[in-house]
Amino acid sequence: MAHWARTATGHAREAGTAVVAKTLHVLEATAARRRILREEAAQQESLPESETAAYRAYQELLLKAIDDPQLAMVIDTFDVEVPEVMRRQLLFAHALYTNAVLSYRTGVFSSPELFGHLRIMIQNPVFRAYWDAPRHQRASLHETSPESRIGLMVDDLVQQLDDMDFEEWWVVGEPPADLG
Repeated sequence: MAHWARTATGHAREAGTAVVAKTLHVLEATAARRRILREEAAQQESLPESETAAYRAYQELLLKAIDDPQLAMVIDTFDVEVPEVMRRQLLFAHALYTNAVLSYRTGVFSSPELFGHLRIMIQNPVFRAYWDAPRHQRASLHETSPESRIGLMVDDLVQQLDDMDFEEWWVVGEPPADLG
C-alpha cells in the first residue's frame, strides 16, 4: 500500500474516532441531564391539585386587577404612589414571576431553567422595579419556604448583575443544582 494511502486511512480512522468520541460525549451529557431532571423531579413534591388550582386562581385575579384599575388598588402593596400604567406593569411582572415559580414547583422548569428565565426577566427595568418594591415582604417569608429560597437566589443574582463590569449579563451567576 502506498504511503499516501496509509496516511489517508490513518487520518480517516482518527476522524472516525473523533466523531465517535464526540458522539459519546454528547450522549453522556444528555444522559447526565436526564438523570439530573429525574432526580429533581423525584425531590420536588408534586404540587397537590388544590395548590395548582390556587396558583391558577391567583393568576386570574392578577389579570383582572391588571385590566381594572379599581381592582388593582385592592392588591397594590407598594409602599409608594404608583401611576396606573406603572401599577399595571408591576402587576403583570408579578404574574410573570408567579408563573415562572409555578412552572418550577410543578416540574416544568428545573432549577437551572428557572434561574435562566429569571436572569432574563431581571434585565427588564419594569421587572427590576417590581422585584425591588416588595423586598420587605420577601424578608418576612419563612427561610425554608420555596418562595424564600427562590427570592434569595434572585436577590443574589441581582447583586451579581449590579456588581458586574462587563456587558455579558447572560453569563452572570451560577444556576443552582437544586433549590430544594
